[in-house]
Amino acid sequence: MQVNRGMVVSSLTKEDANELYPIIGRLEGLAGRSAAQLPEPERIELAEKLKQINAQLIRIAQQRSLEGSSISIWIESSTASS
Repeated sequence: MQVNRGMVVSSLTKEDANELYPIIGRLEGLAGRSAAQLPEPERIELAEKLKQINAQLIRIAQQRSLEGSSISIWIESSTASS
């Protein structure tokens, strides 16, 4: 199987987004509250792991944008705000 040649992911419709984003928001809220209850050393460790994961995701997205993916606009806006 060749990279970027197998599966195709369709774009979200406005209706899809209206349905999904409230669910995502609730899950993120639950995760945030759970993380806030952790002892400080564990919160710090979790924050560092999340920073590493975000950095990996940005590198992957940047690589894909170099390969011609349309994700480059999102990368530019998300890295500018961090």
